[in-house]
Amino acid sequence: MATINGARAIGMEDRLGSIEPDKLADLIVIDCNNANIMPFNEDTLIDTLVINNIGSNVDITMVNGKVIYEKGKISTLDKNSVIRNAQNTSNKICTELVKKVEQIC
Repeated sequence: MATINGARAIGMEDRLGSIEPDKLADLIVIDCNNANIMPFNEDTLIDTLVINNIGSNVDITMVNGKVIYEKGKISTLDKNSVIRNAQNTSNKICTELVKKVEQIC
């Protein structure tokens, strides 16, 4: 309901909102064998997934039909490069912050 009705609301039900050939498809596969989403049954599955699910339960993420994340590995990013860039950016911000504080004091 949320997907197809959301697509209809923005006038794009011909391109997205359901899993069909030639439609845009973003999907996740969730490992339901985790304590945080137990117990569940057919009547409570959706509520349980929405309320209790956490990111680490995701096994696979697909964007537009292409797997970009599987079992902890992101295929579109280099983890070490992301960490290095984040650290470099943090260092630059801290350096600038120290300069600003020194100017004020």
